Amino acid sequence: MQLLKRLFLLALMTAIPMLASAQETLNLFNWTDYMNPKIIKQFEAKYHVKVVQTYYNSNAQLLAKLMAGGDSQYDVVVPSNYMIERMAKTGLLMKLDKSELPNFKNLAPQFQNPSYDPHDAYAIPYQWGTTNLAYDTRKIKNPPKTWGALFNPKVNPSYPFALMGGSGQDTFQAACAYLG
Repeated sequence: MQLLKRLFLLALMTAIPMLASAQETLNLFNWTDYMNPKIIKQFEAKYHVKVVQTYYNSNAQLLAKLMAGGDSQYDVVVPSNYMIERMAKTGLLMKLDKSELPNFKNLAPQFQNPSYDPHDAYAIPYQWGTTNLAYDTRKIKNPPKTWGALFNPKVNPSYPFALMGGSGQDTFQAACAYLG
């Protein structure tokens, strides 16, 4: 029995350095080309963690993967704002423990308690932006200052409707804004 204990202690002492040097892994599910690789490297160095990113190209692809059992594979996911409410309702997101988020107090008030996540229960904003409209000045000489540049056939007779990139959500919202 003493020999068995000594062998176990020897094996444990041999394994301790390997366990101490083992890096934890953070599994991140993110938009393709969404985060500068330098940010990931800085995060890894600062927090001594290996970040493994898996990418998706649309919120639909994100949701399908998570609903097919992928929710247990990721520590952090980066959906668009409107997807957060859907994911929370289907149980795909855990509530945040704000005691573990000391910088939450630095979040500007305009980004707190959004309609899709009241009380900031499931998400913290990473980026903020707007959808913009660009046009070719050679083809559209005097564009309207409305979404009519896309949807009004008098303004845009060759292409009365243009689908913007992404999941279609932006196009749908733009069409609703155009229609009032």
